[in-house]
Amino acid sequence: MWRGNVVLTLVALVLGMFAVLGNSDSGDGNVEEKELLCKVLTAAETILNNKNADGELYKDELQKAIYGDKFRAKFDRTGSVSVGGYCHTKSLRAQHCKYYTEGQRYFWGGGRDGCFSESLVGTFFCACTPGSPKSKVGDLCGVSTSEYQGGWWSSYSWKKTALFQHVWDRVIQKCTNASGNVANILAELKTLKKSVDSVKEKIKRNGKNNNFYYLGGTGQADCNANNVNEICAGYQGKGEGGLNIPWVNKIENVIHEIKKVEKEKERIPRASDTATSPQAENNAAEAARVEENDAAPLLADPIASRNHEQIREEETENQSANKSSIPDEVPKSRVKRTTTNPSLTDIPHIATNPNEGGSFLTRQKWLLFSILSN
Repeated sequence: MWRGNVVLTLVALVLGMFAVLGNSDSGDGNVEEKELLCKVLTAAETILNNKNADGELYKDELQKAIYGDKFRAKFDRTGSVSVGGYCHTKSLRAQHCKYYTEGQRYFWGGGRDGCFSESLVGTFFCACTPGSPKSKVGDLCGVSTSEYQGGWWSSYSWKKTALFQHVWDRVIQKCTNASGNVANILAELKTLKKSVDSVKEKIKRNGKNNNFYYLGGTGQADCNANNVNEICAGYQGKGEGGLNIPWVNKIENVIHEIKKVEKEKERIPRASDTATSPQAENNAAEAARVEENDAAPLLADPIASRNHEQIREEETENQSANKSSIPDEVPKSRVKRTTTNPSLTDIPHIATNPNEGGSFLTRQKWLLFSILSN
């Protein structure tokens, strides 16, 4: 009998444990979604704040993609939100977090659905803000819900200023702090495009329910956050398997336009790049002189080349100076006739004309002897 009581007691304990677990926090939620959104926000903020990126007209559209439009729901960098006339002021969380394109549903004041989920930061709030206490979420987007001190965003309330600021501080702001200035804008645009594509792939993997795609939750219910499966952002499908996510569309358009501007800058050099400075001209002249000296086979050294040329110039100057101090040279033929050495014609017994055989000198001697003998 006692054995039966023990068994019943053990069964009761096990059932009690399951009951406790069922009413306790159910673990992490939307961790992957938070990481994907964070990568997009980091890359988008880098482009938005980068001084090296041109295309100011497109940065305004990027600003709206990240933080929203003032006529709908616009967020600032503290987590505060201002709601415009085209956003529901008294709607449920599901209507703020589900974006409609076809068959818009209009409520009080002419507002329409999806004013949170149509921006990147608004999507963050839809996926990472605690919902009803009944959702039993332990960690949401990597943060323990106990840090929010019981704050929650229900189906019947949207204006949770303090709660939104806590979510901003603990989740979203960490993504903006990671952004910085980069030199290669095209590379950063590529990073942004890859991050956006990852979000789109995640949404498609969740599947479509009643012509809606979801980021976060299970994708099987409205985004009213009544339970862990309903903490999400939803987007109405477009065509056959197509997505229509306003902030994604804007970012993709910005990527396309800024990429065109950056490539045009690479194709057309700036005036400062083509202008030649005096220093550049001197460097070019020096390079040409060195190249010319290197081409000489015997005078490869520029210093040796200059010394050699200087020596040749000095020799030329010395020769010119010597010529100016010495009278013109006497012709060689005249020097020979005026020399002090006796010539061959001064020797009596040698004839000046080989054909005469010296007869002129012999005839003069016999004539003198004939006169003296008579």
